[in-house]
Amino acid sequence: MRAADAELLTDVAPGTPMHGNFKRYWLPVMRSDALEADGAPVRFTMLCEDYVAFRATDGRVGVFDPQCPHRQSSLELANNRDCSLTCLFHGWKFHVSGRCLETPNEPDPDFPRRVKINHYPVREAAGVLWAYFGAGQPPRFSDFVFNRVDDDQVLSRAAICHYNWLTGLEAILDPSHVGLLHRNWTDQAPKQGFSGDIQKMSKSLVAEIECELTDWGFRYAAIRDMPDGSRYVRVTEHVSPSLCFIANSLATRKLAIMSVPIDCEWSTQWYFWHSPDEPLPETDRRYAIGDTHPDHGNFYQGLRDRPNWGQDREAMKQGTNFTGFHDIMYEDLVVGEAQGAIPDRSREHLCTADRAIVFARRNLLRQLREPDGGAEEGTSAANGFDYGALQAIVCKIGDGEDWRQAADHRMAGRAARLGTGEPLPQT
Repeated sequence: MRAADAELLTDVAPGTPMHGNFKRYWLPVMRSDALEADGAPVRFTMLCEDYVAFRATDGRVGVFDPQCPHRQSSLELANNRDCSLTCLFHGWKFHVSGRCLETPNEPDPDFPRRVKINHYPVREAAGVLWAYFGAGQPPRFSDFVFNRVDDDQVLSRAAICHYNWLTGLEAILDPSHVGLLHRNWTDQAPKQGFSGDIQKMSKSLVAEIECELTDWGFRYAAIRDMPDGSRYVRVTEHVSPSLCFIANSLATRKLAIMSVPIDCEWSTQWYFWHSPDEPLPETDRRYAIGDTHPDHGNFYQGLRDRPNWGQDREAMKQGTNFTGFHDIMYEDLVVGEAQGAIPDRSREHLCTADRAIVFARRNLLRQLREPDGGAEEGTSAANGFDYGALQAIVCKIGDGEDWRQAADHRMAGRAARLGTGEPLPQT
């Protein structure tokens, strides 16, 4: 990959094309339980810019620029009462809606009305605070299935990682690593049913990969020949710029992963475990947590401070653990960080297995270089598409069958089960 193209995709600093691209979307900020009514405001960074979030007395959430517009004192220290933040320095008070209510050191009673603070549209869904940081009216909220279900049907978890957002996305788009990096998991999978299919396909490291553009981004199929003569197909749905629905055939343990830039070298990897039609079973909830840190706001804590991320070399020597890591999610995150914060993609030697990664890069570059920035491609308002029906699929097809028809049939069935297919109410 040309160094200039790589920089265009990885640089999310203000003023860059990718910074502007991400600002066209609703982005997950933090778990909702990170904010307490009348509690301490929480400062966070998104796309190299700082913000502060707080929960008001009545439960509403405000997201502001972090400095008071008077003398730039930090609102992270502000008093949070009466549905407002009050700056400690001079008592300027800002309602959760963004209106300035009081400026005690200014006698003009009309002065507060002229004071502006940047505040941002927010939504809460899937136990997560989402915000829109772009200019003008936000697009329709992203009504993915995990944002539509009841609280007991979803578990949202985040991992803060020392690598660029693109590294996180490309890990999701890499089908061939499953049988290698995750062999501890695949080798232990039962030989029957869905897990048996996983075990069989993981032994076939070479998959035929086909990609196609969609209204929401693109999708790719990893196709493997199976011993019984069928073809095992996993279709991953990519929603621009960085969300992927991960394919499996389990009815309850569905997963979507989103890589969100904190700055150019740090990102948050969001995991949205969900059960579309019933409560998430406790067994699946335990699986989603695994052996990771129990803090759902950052389950990737502690490993970075250990030598080699705490890798168990003794287990590797004994042959009981190939990677030396004891959780499948940790394996993905550690190898991502091991690539470096921003790997030099001009030195890569890509192969057939990387076809979806190459397709994603080209698609993102196309969006950035189009005169309108690809404004309709993949946004939440694109063509009125009902994102609630979007899902990745696993299926077996016979020789000559088209995986696209199978994927479209499954999505049509999902849309029918949704009933009216109406989007989430907008606020």
